[in-house]
Amino acid sequence: MVNRWKVPVWIQGAALFLFALAIRIVWIYNVPTVPISDFELLYNASTDWVRGDFSFVKTPYFDMWSYQLGYVWFQSLLMRLFGTGYEAIKIFNCIFSSLTVLTGYLTAKKLFGPNCALMTGILIASDITLVTMTSVLTNQHIALLLFYIGLYIIACTKNKIGYRIAAGAVIAFGNIMRPLGIVVLAAIVLYDLFFAERQEIGHKMLFHNGFWFRTKKFARTKLVLVVCFLAAYVVVGFAVNRGFIASGVTDKPLGNKDPLWKFVSGLNYETKGQYSQKDIETVSRTGTFEERQNLEKEIIKQRLQETHKLPGLFKDKFYIMWVNKNYTVNWSVHPTEEGKDTFFGGQSKERLHKITLYADKAVYTVGLVFALAGALLLLITGNENEKGATLYMIFILLYIGAHLFIEIQPRYRMCVLPGIYVIASKGLHALGSFSKIDQTWRW
Repeated sequence: MVNRWKVPVWIQGAALFLFALAIRIVWIYNVPTVPISDFELLYNASTDWVRGDFSFVKTPYFDMWSYQLGYVWFQSLLMRLFGTGYEAIKIFNCIFSSLTVLTGYLTAKKLFGPNCALMTGILIASDITLVTMTSVLTNQHIALLLFYIGLYIIACTKNKIGYRIAAGAVIAFGNIMRPLGIVVLAAIVLYDLFFAERQEIGHKMLFHNGFWFRTKKFARTKLVLVVCFLAAYVVVGFAVNRGFIASGVTDKPLGNKDPLWKFVSGLNYETKGQYSQKDIETVSRTGTFEERQNLEKEIIKQRLQETHKLPGLFKDKFYIMWVNKNYTVNWSVHPTEEGKDTFFGGQSKERLHKITLYADKAVYTVGLVFALAGALLLLITGNENEKGATLYMIFILLYIGAHLFIEIQPRYRMCVLPGIYVIASKGLHALGSFSKIDQTWRW
């Protein structure tokens, strides 16, 4: 299709970017979402930062989860340039989300060709969750863009040290915005060590003179790439942390002081792995942080020992995260400006919520079904040029696996949606190929 029209790549990419941006701009100006919950807290902290008031850093929230300071700092930069209103942040959300569409397009083009690239771009641009969340002041949009740029560098460029260093740096900045870097790191390390395209010295390892020497040299080459990638990630993270400390904003590195909490909540059988107010009240009654940690360890141990309940919990969590309707639209549709009860020419809040919920389900279901088909095709018939797609499958599987144990929210699905749609394009393209075969042999 694309080849027949001979549309230049830059025009295709620009058209997809503008299409995605237009949809998102229309959304944010028709649905004036106001920040609530953590989003409101981060917004208020950013306005304090602009005024030079850093007292919020000492509050229990930021003392416990100081990693949030990265995004607070970024929001404060936008506020210094464009004012403390919501509009500029939302517009940048639209830009970041549209650039993620472009990144997905370029990824699929490199791995599968122009037709798959167009399909990927349309799916990511049209995903309702990715559209509706642009009116929410969340750190997910910029983090998503940075993570997928890093994945693109690894999957779609040559195995050179410079590229690995660039990928490590980009993913480190993504992790500063939203701390999901550990899953991305694990996926890349596994891919680099076991699946990445071989170097020249590794092409004739087996049944060849000097077999042992070549094997060691080949392994050493891949290990160097991994080490350079990890080193860049660590150095950038360290430099940013030192910058925050040197500026006097905080006296400790950005991080999660209480990582066990995610497991306490994620292993709660009553809430099916979602946030538990009862759990937070229980652990908050402890006198010291050490006592809280000990109590959380005990709760986790007790819940893991109930092995007969774990399969049911995993099934429920998988359904909520990956099968059920994505109630992420609640964050966008319901908390709107006071007095704003109709949208898009008279649609009520309830009707808009229902429309977006079912539209999201339709787009996501198409993507998921064809992603499964695409993954199967890649496992059976994948060639050397498509090997980079393995990285996205590893990342998706690790992300799903991690959320079997930690706290879940439907909006966390966002992180792997672009990857799912990249793989889905392979399945969709195969469907088109089968249709052509059917027409060719039809009498």
